[in-house]
Amino acid sequence: MPTGSNLDPEALQHRARAHPARVRLLRLLDELGPLDVHELGERLGLRPNGVRRHLALLLRAGLVAAKPGSARPGRPGRRRLRYVPVVRRSGYPLLADMLAGALAGDGDPVEEGARWGRRLVEPGGDSLTALLDRLGFAPEASASDDGIRVDIHRCPFVETAREHPGVVCSLHLGLMRGALAELGEPFQAERLDPLVEPTLCVGHLRRTG
Repeated sequence: MPTGSNLDPEALQHRARAHPARVRLLRLLDELGPLDVHELGERLGLRPNGVRRHLALLLRAGLVAAKPGSARPGRPGRRRLRYVPVVRRSGYPLLADMLAGALAGDGDPVEEGARWGRRLVEPGGDSLTALLDRLGFAPEASASDDGIRVDIHRCPFVETAREHPGVVCSLHLGLMRGALAELGEPFQAERLDPLVEPTLCVGHLRRTG
């Protein structure tokens, strides 16, 4: 059975994201980072050694990076390391991290998806369909009576979606909502109809005015 030292990169990333404390740690770094071990421990309610163990796995998985902090006045010696998240911007590994975080976390998957959607868009040259295409969803947009219909021809997690639609589809709905909000588009992702055909999901965008 593979151990943490010889897991393939994707399996190691899934393992790293499967623990609720590490999911919370990554969210803290995303929202407040860079942070050092002691700052993370205070916010997570963990001892520094516990934080270090979680960080060691996240570092091996390539989900966080360490960099020297600034010198502390009157405190000579080695600078404390501060940690930042490593964000992939496209492809299956990124979606796998999102899904693992949503399944392991205790929050709302729509909100989790929206958080990622806000991070992943590229302001000034992006669109919702461009983002979905970059992530592998094979989207196709067309006008509808009250807004825009987005046909999603490929779900990277179709088998998981059949078992956990409340998580997977909610995560993807949130992704669209967060991206639209960050882009300042006059549309709201109202709903996502999962698997209306064996390989087709349909998103409905409503004009907001």
